[in-house]
Amino acid sequence: MKKLLSISLAIFVISQLLSANTPQFSATTFEQEKENNIDVFGFGFGFGLGFFYPGDVNQYLEDTYANMETINLNLYMNEMLALCFTIRPVKMFRINIDLEAGIGPKFVVEDNGDTEFYNLGRYSFGINPMLNVPMGSGKNSLLFGVGLMLHRMYFEDYKASTVGGRIIPFGLSFQFGNFQPQVVIGFDIAKATDRGMQTNPFTGSTTISNFDLNYTGGIVKVNLCF
Repeated sequence: MKKLLSISLAIFVISQLLSANTPQFSATTFEQEKENNIDVFGFGFGFGLGFFYPGDVNQYLEDTYANMETINLNLYMNEMLALCFTIRPVKMFRINIDLEAGIGPKFVVEDNGDTEFYNLGRYSFGINPMLNVPMGSGKNSLLFGVGLMLHRMYFEDYKASTVGGRIIPFGLSFQFGNFQPQVVIGFDIAKATDRGMQTNPFTGSTTISNFDLNYTGGIVKVNLCF
């Protein structure tokens, strides 16, 4: 996490230096941005898709169903909905704040034809500072950033929380009047461990059982802000 914080801080410092030293991208106040018809704030909703491989969850299902068939094999689809808030205090710097809910559905077909549904889900809150590189008039921008995400994950009786990271190597931000759509391609680092206690019924001894809830993987997300 220290590396993620350092990278996020570096993005902010670089954006401030560029804003101060590059004439066409000089730092502006909120009022000046408004005069240029560039929105400083945006609030709306988002949705996204991604893929990830939760090893312990797959092992759980393999142990439960010795001869199972699955619709999407061991690869899970990360399907998310979000509320998003974006703020652009200067031309070269932007912060996205996201409140997300994600599901990782799995359908298991039993030998008798019955279908069981399982879900590896999450609730997440994120603060993602980004380098905002204006294009043309400044209403459209390239985005690059690294942020922090707080995750609460669950699967069956397993639950765990963790602080992870979101890396955004490429994104685009547009403005059409009051409409500010964003498209970001990123990678989530999101792995939480439920450390439960198991008791041997014969000896009475207890052991710690670790079960990983792992959402780490690539994502493509669209934010629709106004």
